[in-house]
Amino acid sequence: MEFQITVSNLIKKFNNKKIIDNISFFAFKGKTLGIVGPRKSGKTVLSRMLAGIENPTQGEIKFFDTTYRENRIEINRRMGFVPQGDCFYPNWTVGENMEFFGSLYGVDIKKIMEGEPSLVDTLELGERLNDNAGILSPGMKKRLSMMLSLMHEPWVLILDDPLQGLDGSSKRFIIDFLKKLNKEKKTSIIYIGGFHEELEDFLDQVMIINHGKMHGLDTVAKLVEEVQGGIIRLVMGGSSPQLVDRMREIPGVVGITFQRESMIIKSQDPSNTLSILYANLNALKVEIEELKVYKPSFHTAYLNTIEDLSERM
Repeated sequence: MEFQITVSNLIKKFNNKKIIDNISFFAFKGKTLGIVGPRKSGKTVLSRMLAGIENPTQGEIKFFDTTYRENRIEINRRMGFVPQGDCFYPNWTVGENMEFFGSLYGVDIKKIMEGEPSLVDTLELGERLNDNAGILSPGMKKRLSMMLSLMHEPWVLILDDPLQGLDGSSKRFIIDFLKKLNKEKKTSIIYIGGFHEELEDFLDQVMIINHGKMHGLDTVAKLVEEVQGGIIRLVMGGSSPQLVDRMREIPGVVGITFQRESMIIKSQDPSNTLSILYANLNALKVEIEELKVYKPSFHTAYLNTIEDLSERM
């Protein structure tokens, strides 16, 4: 299988602090790759380096056997980038944005409007051509950003957190569109962003990033296979150091971490751990705001890997 992107020993430092810490991976031609992680994990910095906006402190990124230093124009011709924020002029109409960005790529706007269905129709923007881009809903703004990044028919599309802040139907629309793009146009897609359940049946390969470090490069199924037992997520009405100490002593509990207001308990025997947890919560009179048990799934594999990466820090 042919590699389209190869990243080798990538490091990015700001003020002598490593934001990206010795990352290496490759992306196959015509496949979908997800690089998934929590907030402030280095995702946006990585996406900006892949797009050629940021230069790495160390390491190399190769597209189609060349680098930005050797042939930036050729890479830009074959690559599309959808940033996290809007990449259009909000005071211009949708049509005006299309004409301007099309001219940058030397693309005739009529070409974008043609076809059955056209790119404009597929993204359901045909009836919004005369609307100011700034008044569009978040989901429609993201569709416009994607369309502008696809006007020159790139071989590779890189997206920085494209599902962030969108409702369920908008997320599903974008994932379905990307699936169609990958299947029909054979466009290689690199999704860089947060965890969303909609990604599970979309990604051919997935990697997890946290604190600038990465884990694995495998299918979602293989990532899930690595998980044994399950994960318990507890949100309490207040802090309870005594409960945490007790839970660490339970046989089968192999890790406890905290994510925002949640306590994440990784257990090899979730049923037994849950029974003991309930007993301790009652004994310590700790209020439960939310309690969920996750069996092995893409979500638990993600949480499990984030925990492991955090423990290496």
